[in-house]
Amino acid sequence: MEQLEKDLLSSYSQTMDLIRSFDSQQLNQPMATGKWSPAQTMAHVNLATSLSISYFLKKMNGQKELKKAGLASKIKGRLLISALKSDKKYKAPDAAAQVPEHVSIEALEEENSKIVASITALRENWSAEIMDKLVYTHPIAGPISLTAFYRFLIEHIGHHFRQMEQFKVKSVS
Repeated sequence: MEQLEKDLLSSYSQTMDLIRSFDSQQLNQPMATGKWSPAQTMAHVNLATSLSISYFLKKMNGQKELKKAGLASKIKGRLLISALKSDKKYKAPDAAAQVPEHVSIEALEEENSKIVASITALRENWSAEIMDKLVYTHPIAGPISLTAFYRFLIEHIGHHFRQMEQFKVKSVS
């Protein structure tokens, strides 16, 4: 789990480095007609991560016993990761799609600091008993384990990193 946490924090760091490399015009320029800008994309990633962590913490503080992850949840978790690794575009769930029209680098930096602190705080909820339990319910894939939860967060940010990186290359050409 420690390696997954390091990978997630590293993904955030690399993505914020990419965000910082955009000039102010590029930062808020839509990456395609009718699509989000890099700043909006990062705001979406931050919102999705915040909502996911909040849900996880709420579930961990609940009174119900967590169910063990079975084969079906493992398959769904792997399919979710495969989907995020692909170049296919997906519509964000409504709760994670509410991003402002203009986002400042300062707002993204502030939100990033909160996200990093939240990711680090997740460690307090790790225990041997929950490693193979269904601790998170993804809006599409359904219930997944703690390991799959971290992999989802890593691949989600990676999915959007690749989009922003491609936009950066195209806008420099």
